Amino acid sequence: MRECFGVAFVLDGFLKVEPPDDPPLDMRFDVRRDFMAGARDIVFIMVATESGHIPVSLAVAESEPALLAADDVAVARLDVDFSVDRIVVSDVDGWIGGLAAPLPAGPGRYRVRGELVNHAAARAPREDEAPSPERVRIAVWPAG
Repeated sequence: MRECFGVAFVLDGFLKVEPPDDPPLDMRFDVRRDFMAGARDIVFIMVATESGHIPVSLAVAESEPALLAADDVAVARLDVDFSVDRIVVSDVDGWIGGLAAPLPAGPGRYRVRGELVNHAAARAPREDEAPSPERVRIAVWPAG
């Protein structure tokens, strides 16, 4: 089990996973539409907001891909709202934490801390479809 890995939510509609000590993985998950997760480790991220950082409660459930039904995977259509010091993530039904994606982690509970990068660009209107520079950097480590 990794002691720490990084997750970047990219505002062009993808989730990117980058272990800290290895070359970046080519793992980008489209969260602009519903999707079936295709890995054994399914991570449900529940986001709460707090001034200065993003506290996240993260639980990992292990399951075989063939056993995953659409109802077992959280809806991946997200609304992401930025304010000066916080990010709020919810799915189309308003449930906080409506994102599920495979991550290179084992079962267990983790602590997560994140920060918003390039906030000014996140709030600026965009007229093109180019990948946006905004990121949410999240560090993850085992709880307890």
